[in-house]
Order: sequence, then structure tokens, then C-alpha cells
Amino acid sequence: MNVLKYGACLLLWLITSCQNEWLDVKPVQSMVIPKTIADYEAVLDNVSLMNSDFPGMGEIAANDFQVADAIFSRLTENERIAYLWSFNPAYTSNMLSEWNYAYARILRANIVLDGLEKMKGESNATQRKELKGSALFFRAFNYFQLAQTFASPYAASVTDKELGLPLRLTANVNENVGRSSLKGLYAQILDDLTEAKDLLPMHVISKTRPSKSAAYALLSRLYFSMSDYDNALIYADSCLLEHNSLMDFNGDGDINPQLTNPIKQMNRETLFLARIGNYSAFSPATLIVDEYLYKLYVPHDLRKKVFFREDGTLVRYKGSYDGTRLLFCGLSTSEILLNRAECYARKGLVDSALEDLNALLKMRIDKNHFLPISITDKDILLKEILLERRKELCFRGLRWSDLRRLNQDYKTETVLTRELAGTHYELLPGSARYTFAIPNQEVLLTGIEQNN
Repeated sequence: MNVLKYGACLLLWLITSCQNEWLDVKPVQSMVIPKTIADYEAVLDNVSLMNSDFPGMGEIAANDFQVADAIFSRLTENERIAYLWSFNPAYTSNMLSEWNYAYARILRANIVLDGLEKMKGESNATQRKELKGSALFFRAFNYFQLAQTFASPYAASVTDKELGLPLRLTANVNENVGRSSLKGLYAQILDDLTEAKDLLPMHVISKTRPSKSAAYALLSRLYFSMSDYDNALIYADSCLLEHNSLMDFNGDGDINPQLTNPIKQMNRETLFLARIGNYSAFSPATLIVDEYLYKLYVPHDLRKKVFFREDGTLVRYKGSYDGTRLLFCGLSTSEILLNRAECYARKGLVDSALEDLNALLKMRIDKNHFLPISITDKDILLKEILLERRKELCFRGLRWSDLRRLNQDYKTETVLTRELAGTHYELLPGSARYTFAIPNQEVLLTGIEQNN
């Protein structure tokens, strides 16, 4: 019965979210049944569902911003839990949106994959191949986002006993699926992306759809989270060979620092558009940029004007690649360029790492004051690249994953601190609080094991 209830929740979400103009509604069964390639494309092309509301609890828990004492009480309970690194499975909503929306998107991807399997032998082979690649990409992207929130950080020493997530690989919502191992979770994401990269087209009509370059980029991000820098380098390089455009902050049609949201949506760096959910903590009036982070930018760093605005003694964020107040968590060439630079530095390929780092900084520093970095020591260079990663990729849904990865090495670990109403809070490297509790309603409905 619990599994049936779970299935009903997801089906209800799917049905109420569908587009009536292309869906054939079964009045007796009260179900919506896609039938054609165009129908299945429409399942994945619903941008408000498939490219929106990605997990943001990790971004709230990371150390790029602060919330004033007077504002903290106005946050939702879920946001307060994340901000103070609490462990509370009884989130305000019965099905925490972080979890619920991601699995609803996974269900949509599975509906497409199951439907395409039944269409084998029919015409439109190229469309079916590309659509299958898209569905695999969306499933992988969502499982990766869930893994960074609800599963333990991946380490080389990970065993089959460590818990992953429920892996739903078909559209059968009544299937009783327990939690996979952590190894199994990452292996499934890798399998989906490995297949997707060979199916996806190089060019797409909209960056809300995944492309081959986006699949390469996500593979690089995946391997980065696993600290597998050899493979992260391979896929970063594959991505940048196909798409390496950068915006020039000295003057670019995709940027206008005078606007409330200076960076154009679908700008030339965007490989795949995805945005974090609309949290109160990220509203312009709430989010106060961390003072230490803001001071990292040198006076001639143009990101200070593009990413931020000064509000009296406070600093606010305005530089989302989504072109709105919503935070971008998609894929971009700037991220992948920094991935490759870090991989080169870790391998001791100093000249190559410097070339990538300076290629980025040339587009971010006032051209009248830009001086290429010329560090020769690989360890010092690695620290510089990690510093630039912190500055370039702030508020991009990546800091939490980076902390989980970097905290596994004592040379790059970080102690997070908060001060709230006179109380000091700390999150130590390796803490179990780097993994959020699975929503209690999910545990009660399905019987899966809760995180510790």
C-alpha cells in the first residue's frame, strides 16, 4: 500500500503538469498517455518542470552568504535547517520539494525511455536516438543533484555497504525500490551519461535541451565529485574542444552591469540551462554576500560589478547566469575550463593549467590592468585555481559539492562557521551533516533507510 501511495503522488504530479494540447487523456483510467515522438519530446521540453526547481539546500548550507539575525526567523523551516546544518527529517512539507521534484523529473525521463523502447523499428530513428540521449541525460543530471544532497560524499574508499538512493529506472511507480549502494548510484549516473554522450546531437535548438557538449561537461562534473581527475580531464577537454566560448566582462553583448540582472540568459558560456528552486534565502533582500568572499576580488576584477551590488554596508548578489533572480545550476564553459585547469595542476602540467587559468582571467579582469599569472610551483598554482574557482562559480550550486570533495584532503579542507543571535555554529570537514536527511514522509511511505 505504501508503494501505491508513493506512485499515486508522482502520477498526480505528472498528470496535473502535462500539456493538454498534445496529451491523449484516457477518461476511464484518468491517465495521460504520450504516443508519438512529438509527445515524448514535449514531456522533456517542459522547461518549467525539467529545467527548474533543482536542489538548493546545499547552496544554503555553503559559505558564500549570510542571513541577518532579524531575517532568519522569516526563512522557511527547511531553509533554517540547511543554514544551521541541522539534521531533521521532519521537513515542513510532507514531501520535500528537493526530493519530490527530482524524482518527478526522473519519472518523466523513464516514461520517455520506456515509450521509446516500445517504438523500436519505427521511423524517425535519428529523433528517437537523440530523444533517448536527452532522457538519459535528464535522469543522470537529477540523480547527480540528489546525490550531492541526500547521499554521502563519494570517496575512493567507498564500499558497497554505503547507501546511495532509490534507483528508479522504469516508469513503473508501483515498483518497490530500496536504496542502492553509493557505488551503484554513481555507476548508474555514469552509465546513463556514457550512453547519452553517443546519442545526443552536437547542436540543439535551445540550451534547455542537452547536447553532446553538455553530456561531456556533466561527465567532467561527475568525475570531479568523485575526485577522479584523470577522467574529469578527459571529458573537460572533450567538451572544450566542441564549445569553449567565454563572455568578455570588458564588454560583451551578453552582459550589461547596469541591469538588475546583468548576465543574459542562454549566454555564450551556457551549455545547459538549469536553475535552483525559488528559496526565500536567495531573495535579493535576504542574501548577504559573505564579506570574506567579496574581499577576494581585486579592485580591477570586473566580476565585482557584474556579480554584485553594494547596498550600504552590505553586498548583494545579482550575477545569475539564468538572467533572473533565480540561481543558475546548469553547465557552462567557465566551470569546465576551471575543471581542466585544476586537473592539469594536479597532474603537474603547469603550463597547460596556466594557459586555461589566464584564458579565463583575461575575460574577467579590466583589460588595462590584466597581467597573466606566471606561477611555476604546482601546489601554489593549485591553490590559486581553487581560489578562482571560488570566485568564478559562486552561487552556481557548486560550492557544496566542492566542499564535500575538497574536505577529503587535509590540505584543502574548510571549517564552516556561522554567527546567529550571539551563537557560534561550526560544520567540520567530514561531518555527517554534509548529507541531508531524507524527507521523513518518504521513509514512512516506502520503508527506505534514513541517513544517520
